[in-house]
Amino acid sequence: TGLLPSTIELANESNHRQWQPQIAEYTFYYKTKNGGNAQMKWISPNEFVLLAGSKLGKTLSVNPAGERAKTLRKQYTDKIDDLILVTDIIFNGPNPTSQIVIGGSANAWAVWKTEENESLDKIINRLND
Repeated sequence: TGLLPSTIELANESNHRQWQPQIAEYTFYYKTKNGGNAQMKWISPNEFVLLAGSKLGKTLSVNPAGERAKTLRKQYTDKIDDLILVTDIIFNGPNPTSQIVIGGSANAWAVWKTEENESLDKIINRLND
């Protein structure tokens, strides 16, 4: 019985980021110190859209996260011109959207924010309450 509360807590923890249709109404923004300035929408449970016109940061981290970002940028090289997305790119989670923008690692749930400065995490938690 000592394990039951932990199991319930874990179940609640994983449910707090469930997609809700209302989240698709929001546009999230991420401006980085290395020149990134991007917009993203969460349009379905597994579709995070990095919007055309988003600008990627000029530098890549010199660590494994930077290598992952470099790989992402190479994978989508046909959709990027001079660090600007020429078309939308759809990812199956939020982390690649922030990684490709900053050129390294970032907590996507915290860095993507609305114009009102509310994080992706805060909005989805509110919608799931």
